[in-house]
Amino acid sequence: MVGRDGLRELDRRFVEDDLRDLRRLVTAHLRLLGVPAERAAELVVVANELACNAAQHGGGGGRLRLWPDGPVVRCEVSDGGPGFAQPDGVGRVRPAPTAGGGRGLWLARQLCDDVTVRNTAAGAVVNAGMLVDPGYRRARRGAWSVRREGARTGSC
Repeated sequence: MVGRDGLRELDRRFVEDDLRDLRRLVTAHLRLLGVPAERAAELVVVANELACNAAQHGGGGGRLRLWPDGPVVRCEVSDGGPGFAQPDGVGRVRPAPTAGGGRGLWLARQLCDDVTVRNTAAGAVVNAGMLVDPGYRRARRGAWSVRREGARTGSC
């Protein structure tokens, strides 16, 4: 999957004030890659949630990378924060409606087909992969109900 201009990977450092522009950049890059609109919209939500988490909890900013990997588009966000106490378990349980946070990684896990979270010496790294083949219809784990319920998607 290659965009019209041959562009394959988006690689951008960001701070919290850049999040609006980062969403626009991710949207444009997904369009160049030919990602179907519905999947692109979901991946923009994921990228935004991961970037918000990095900006709020990971030292004020981070790095977002987005690239095609066969039938999957990967979005990776890294930051300089302390990481997660239990990286494998974060975002696996749906937060209560009254919870003040905790929805970003849960949403990423609901919308994506593969999410890994790891800590490094430099900070946290979250890699989210989404199948984007136009013929692909996933057997849902609940992501469609996220939209119907109008769940708040994040704090940024």
